[in-house]
Amino acid sequence: MIYRRFITKKLGQLLLERKIINKQQLERALELQKAEGGFLSQCLIRLRAATEADIAGCLSSQYGFPYLPLKNYIIDPRIIKIIPAAMARQFDVIPIDKINDLLTIVMVDP
Repeated sequence: MIYRRFITKKLGQLLLERKIINKQQLERALELQKAEGGFLSQCLIRLRAATEADIAGCLSSQYGFPYLPLKNYIIDPRIIKIIPAAMARQFDVIPIDKINDLLTIVMVDP
């Protein structure tokens, strides 16, 4: 099953609406992104305008994926081997669970 959801709001807009960042912080992050590249989320974190948890919460609601902090999650080493290491690095994903034919993955930035 492939899950797709129409994205109606950009990350910056969601962060503004939730009052996590202000317009000036968003503008600075967009300037940094333009100058150095990378994801807007990474720029906001580098500028300390938002935390990883703030970003994860917004991305979770934006894409309709659950937010799963992995701090206390134990991953079976056999599950990790399902996705080749090069592919996991390319797409910034980690398989964390498998039930029958359903593989659950986590991703750095959807």
